[in-house]
Amino acid sequence: MLEVKDLYKTYKYANVKIHAVNDVSFNIRTGDIVSIFGRSGSGKTTLLNLIGTLDRPDSGEIIINGKNTREVSGSKLAAFRRSNIGFVFQYFNLIPYLTAIENVALPLKFDGVARSERNRRAKEVLEEIGLSKRLDFKLAGLSGGQVQRVAFARAIIAKPRIVLADEPTGQLDSKTAENLAETIVNLNKKSNITFIITTHDPVISSIANKIIYFEDGKIQKKE
Repeated sequence: MLEVKDLYKTYKYANVKIHAVNDVSFNIRTGDIVSIFGRSGSGKTTLLNLIGTLDRPDSGEIIINGKNTREVSGSKLAAFRRSNIGFVFQYFNLIPYLTAIENVALPLKFDGVARSERNRRAKEVLEEIGLSKRLDFKLAGLSGGQVQRVAFARAIIAKPRIVLADEPTGQLDSKTAENLAETIVNLNKKSNITFIITTHDPVISSIANKIIYFEDGKIQKKE
């Protein structure tokens, strides 16, 4: 499903080079739940952005389902991303004045899906993750865990091959984090979605079948 080969990404701040991702290589199979485990500032988010094609590496290759992302031109990159990758951002990136169902249905609008079909699919996904009674709630009326589940519903609405989640339990208490971990496992089993999750939360690492320990832009070990 995913091959990362000899990946490098360097940033420059005040004439100082920061090696955010430094010679990183690994493979991930379809249906894996992968935890990229490391402290804040270790380069996890940069790595996720590179895999998700939100940023470009200085060198190296990222191959998703047999397609080298370097070969996807700028004009086609957004479409490639929408059809292959779902995102759950650290601060959700949901739209507060939209309801749960409107937030989840939004990605389908960019693919030209009719409103009735968008709403049908969004309702189905929200019901699947236990939010059938919150379809018309705006974000302010939802708990932190419910908002995060809305973010996951939006990430899977277009049936991507991979979902990338950046610190999804970072703002949740331990019980809510456990509930979210259970949601991830259920989605993985039902739809065979590959999850790649950056975290420093042992709750998330406990559900992963592959753990990549990341520090100072490098892989320290894999389990």
